[in-house]
Amino acid sequence: MILAPVPELYDIVQDPGEQKNLVYLQKKVYEDLNAEAESFIQENSLNAYETDYSKIDEETREKLAALGYIGSFSDPAKLEGKKLANPKEKIGVFNELSRAREMGMGGRPDEAIRIIQGIIATDPDITDAYFSIGNIYFQQKKYAEAIDYFKQVLGRKPDDTFAAINGALSYEGMGKFDEAENFPFDYLTKGFQDPQFYVMLGNMNFLQKKYDRAIPYFEKCISLNADSAGSHNMLAAVYVVKDDPDRAAQHIQRAIELNPRLSTVYYNQAQIYEKEGKLQEAEAAYLKELELSPKHFKFMYNLSRLYRVMGNTDREYEYLQKCLETEPNFPLTYFYLGRIYLNRGERYQDAIDLIKKGIELKPEKGDLPLGYFLLADLYNRLGDNARSLEYAEKGQSLAQPNAR
Repeated sequence: MILAPVPELYDIVQDPGEQKNLVYLQKKVYEDLNAEAESFIQENSLNAYETDYSKIDEETREKLAALGYIGSFSDPAKLEGKKLANPKEKIGVFNELSRAREMGMGGRPDEAIRIIQGIIATDPDITDAYFSIGNIYFQQKKYAEAIDYFKQVLGRKPDDTFAAINGALSYEGMGKFDEAENFPFDYLTKGFQDPQFYVMLGNMNFLQKKYDRAIPYFEKCISLNADSAGSHNMLAAVYVVKDDPDRAAQHIQRAIELNPRLSTVYYNQAQIYEKEGKLQEAEAAYLKELELSPKHFKFMYNLSRLYRVMGNTDREYEYLQKCLETEPNFPLTYFYLGRIYLNRGERYQDAIDLIKKGIELKPEKGDLPLGYFLLADLYNRLGDNARSLEYAEKGQSLAQPNAR
């Protein structure tokens, strides 16, 4: 007997290929086997582990959603009493949708969308199809098109957290921050309280440097999911910026207890140690973060900066070189490599070339004077007083408080 929306019963001795469904011809056999199955299910379901999908850590859920898997998650409790499709009838659709997702991630978005639109034309109730097209458009930064599909998901499945989140992130990608924050509130007014939603709003405000607005969102997430390592980690990051190392340390310790492999957790811990003047501990934390994320240039650069503070020029140079290899478009790497040559009294022309390259990469306004002052010093060492004065004046003009 096969339990399915359309029940099936086969005599596997006489019919090993399971070609003739006997469910209506052998009603008594079906009823006996069905009763046995129900008893088996009930007995083996006692004290069974129940998955609360809202308690999967937010970082993992976000990664799964980006890969297109999150739509496959369903809370079994929400399916009780509903008439479900026969898996035999939908396996082809499932396979086609999976194939299209792979195409979308593999650089063939137009073909992927065409296949998924064909699925929708056949069965317009498959919400995963709309979500998948929305994700493909989102990855292409076609945010307006993405929003349209995420809205269609919410019209069919109003409790879909990631459709609400990705719709908001699409508005954020368009630079429409008010719409980004307002878009999911309709989701909240309907009574859905997924903690992932608050993580997204907290992160959104953090990136806009609205730290006081970010705090209550992360705290709300923790109230719904006490095991949210990500929220504790982000609160630590907020309190680092707000120069409150005690609160930052409390949250970072909790984040590490919950998930010792969480991205940026040791980076934030290193920053706390730096504020406390514990440079050796900060070094160890940065190195631990790089074990988890060995190709993250920001972590490498911060470690090089720490070595500069510690007076360890050789290690500073080592990590600046690694930073340059990993991200060749980060201006400050070039400035500080040139500075090392300047301080060592060697390779002045190489230092000049490095610093000019950094300036070409258009560093932030506050960092640009450093490049000009370094050039002024280098040309002074070379005896080119005219160029030295020229770059010194450029640096001074930019360093003035009212410089534009």
